[in-house]
Amino acid sequence: MGDRRLVARVSVDQICSKKAVITTKMNPSGNVDILIESDCENVKGLAENLKEISIKDSYMPFGDNPVFVLAGKNNLTPTCLVPTAIVNAIWVEAGLIARSFALNAKELKILFEE
Repeated sequence: MGDRRLVARVSVDQICSKKAVITTKMNPSGNVDILIESDCENVKGLAENLKEISIKDSYMPFGDNPVFVLAGKNNLTPTCLVPTAIVNAIWVEAGLIARSFALNAKELKILFEE
């Protein structure tokens, strides 16, 4: 499993100018603890309702995935990048995405072109 003293941390800058930082850490039960900090009230609501997730639940499709279900219940719009960033952080923490690969890629982008 590797060194679980490390955490995965992901920053999100939104088109609406709101920001979020997601920190994940594997806990002793084998689930992933989630800490979300943001200046967006809707993301703060999500943070209050999403503190831990199982690895198995992070694999679920959009309609069944607790991250995306709770995002909808907390009024995040479909354009919000935070739910996807949360899942990416969970997968890095769980070793499903290699930490070195994620750090080498550094960022994911949506480019608006004419």
